[in-house]
Amino acid sequence: MKTAFKSIVAISIFMISFVGFGQELEEAVIYQINNPSIKQLQLPAAQTENSSIFIVQVGTDNLIETSANSPNVELALNQNGSNNVIRMIDSADKINVSVIQNGNQNTLTKYNFFSNTLVNSTFIQNGNNQDINVFGENSISETMKITMTGDGQSLIVRNFN
Repeated sequence: MKTAFKSIVAISIFMISFVGFGQELEEAVIYQINNPSIKQLQLPAAQTENSSIFIVQVGTDNLIETSANSPNVELALNQNGSNNVIRMIDSADKINVSVIQNGNQNTLTKYNFFSNTLVNSTFIQNGNNQDINVFGENSISETMKITMTGDGQSLIVRNFN
């Protein structure tokens, strides 16, 4: 009788220790999923009818920071790889920008603080460690397309009237 009682107590203690251990792991997973610093998306207060934004990020540590001041915005931003960065500020009557980054550690920086009637740009980066910097917009660059292929390239475009 005493042996049976000791066996039941030993099995009970053994089972309780596994239940407690399982709960600790589950809480850690819940914390990772609900961590607010993982992704934050801020939507504008007033939505416009003629705007669409498509973002595809496949890989790790990709970053997109964009601000578009326009009643008509079409953005298609694709990042395939790791540590890719897109930073854009645009102001125009119509903005149509497409960015494709295939590879690792590619950077696109585009700043246009002047209000133009049309911004229609396409940027394609195929490779690693590529850097594109575009400052301003004018009539020559309003339908600009830049394609970079290879590794370790850099391009600076200055568009001022």
